[in-house]
Amino acid sequence: ASNTLTITSFTVDTTAPTVISTVPSDNSTSVYVGTNESSNIMIPTQSSFQVTFSENINTNSIGGSLLLSSDNFTTCVKWHRSNVTQSYTLGMYTASNLSPSTFYQLRVTTEVEDMAGNNLIQYTIGFTTGN
Repeated sequence: ASNTLTITSFTVDTTAPTVISTVPSDNSTSVYVGTNESSNIMIPTQSSFQVTFSENINTNSIGGSLLLSSDNFTTCVKWHRSNVTQSYTLGMYTASNLSPSTFYQLRVTTEVEDMAGNNLIQYTIGFTTGN
């Protein structure tokens, strides 16, 4: 007797993942560094961030794919990954304090991949820290 496998259809994932939300959000102002203000976004002294994707991402593709900068990415703030929940949401925190009253950009590069190997379209947000 022979074993036969018949495949009638299959789906190939060709959809690139997207960023669906970030904390802080784009164009946030007075993002607090080291203070707790109930009416504003709280960023602790060692600032924490969150990026939520539209689908599962390959956590091995995260490495150098998230950039945080106050000088248009000439230099970047060192950060550490804190957690990835269900491979949809990435938490990160800075290795040092952010400067007060400073405009920062957070960029998620095309190096981020979903589980099928589709690359993210580059995504950048900006926010300004408080005093």
